[in-house]
Amino acid sequence: MGASFSKDKGLLVGVIGAGNRGWLSKHAYNPDEGVRLAGAVDINDAVLESYRETYGPDLPATTDYRELLGRHDIRAILVTSPDFRHEDHAVDADIVEYSSKDLE
Repeated sequence: MGASFSKDKGLLVGVIGAGNRGWLSKHAYNPDEGVRLAGAVDINDAVLESYRETYGPDLPATTDYRELLGRHDIRAILVTSPDFRHEDHAVDADIVEYSSKDLE
């Protein structure tokens, strides 16, 4: 099984658009340095299940990005959703985010 999820230590990072480019999150996940994946969003349940297999069964995973953005413990968001959704997701995220696309 993958690494365990812990909500009481370090920087918690969420991923919007967990499939495809969302696997870039593996580069952010560094529990030895206190960086933990705190939640994943994708419209594909199989992708979310794969994240739970990798990062632990308690990892919050949802198809509604607003659930992730409503959490006050998450301090950074990786926005790796499809290009046409980047702006919606990034603008709604009122915290530090990484987006691979310019926003107008």
